[in-house]
Amino acid sequence: MERELEPIAGFPLRRAVLGILLEAGTALTVHEVVERLHAHGRTTMPHLTKAPAMVISDLLRYQTRIGRVERVACGSYRLATAFSRSTEWRYRNWQRVE
Repeated sequence: MERELEPIAGFPLRRAVLGILLEAGTALTVHEVVERLHAHGRTTMPHLTKAPAMVISDLLRYQTRIGRVERVACGSYRLATAFSRSTEWRYRNWQRVE
């Protein structure tokens, strides 16, 4: 039986996406981020007209503009900056912090 994905948005979604990039330690494609998010039992809000990959892409594009993430290839992103220890802990443990 397939488990139900819990929808998240806003700050928890940003924390999850950046946590997934931090865990990976390397560049990931948008679709890899979506797959890992689904593997953790989460997804974007189902009532949105955009697919999860589009929501994640928009989020990563904004994070690129403000300098937290860098685009390394078309649709591939990695973290661009180091975080404080407390912020890094919250990103790494995003599943428990919500």
